[in-house]
Amino acid sequence: YSKTEVLGRPLEQHVAEEFRTMVREVFGGAYKGQASAKFEMHLRTRAKQDLLLLLNATPRMGPQGSIVGVICVGQDITHIRDLEQKKSSFLAMITHELKSPLHGIIGLSNAMADSSDATDKLRKNLHMIQNCASRLVDMVTNIMDASVLVQDQKMRFSCDVVQMENIVEEVILLCQHSVDRRGKPVVKDDIQLINEMPSGLPAINADADRITQLIYNLITNALKFTHAGHVKVSAEADD
Repeated sequence: YSKTEVLGRPLEQHVAEEFRTMVREVFGGAYKGQASAKFEMHLRTRAKQDLLLLLNATPRMGPQGSIVGVICVGQDITHIRDLEQKKSSFLAMITHELKSPLHGIIGLSNAMADSSDATDKLRKNLHMIQNCASRLVDMVTNIMDASVLVQDQKMRFSCDVVQMENIVEEVILLCQHSVDRRGKPVVKDDIQLINEMPSGLPAINADADRITQLIYNLITNALKFTHAGHVKVSAEADD
């Protein structure tokens, strides 16, 4: 709309209907001297398209110190919200495309491990393949969780029964077979990983995937700063 078309007309006529009550409350508070925090409002254009504005409302004081109006300052964030939606759609597509082959790897390795011809050593290696693929699935899920956290300020956690000694044993085995981005072993020849986790620790309720990732990060970071010797993983049990 042009300037002459909107001057002198009620603002509500140009506000999307679902935002009108909120706008009345914000402006009503500003007329009483209550400045508002940032709020979002949809403005209708002549083409019946909504523009998303991020605003705040502040009382406008007259020469005598009385409130004579409200000043709103803000910006058009329509393009920013559009980019966020496109990013979320892109992440959803990528995670879907990644999860399909990963679930295939998990299923095939599980079927091979269940085969009567599989040796104990082969089953152990196949179990590690399953765990690595599962961790990749979790990483893909975490990408979506991070997107949700940025947009909705919420993070989803699962609550599993976790045995820490089993997780540490699995992570140490994984580290011993892992390579870095240059293809070199994560555990160097002159470094030995020692598992000193006591047996019989009580189970805890936690997110098993994130606990596993946390232990893996701690061990691999310790390996980066260790040139020779032992890297011990231990815990103190308290009744």
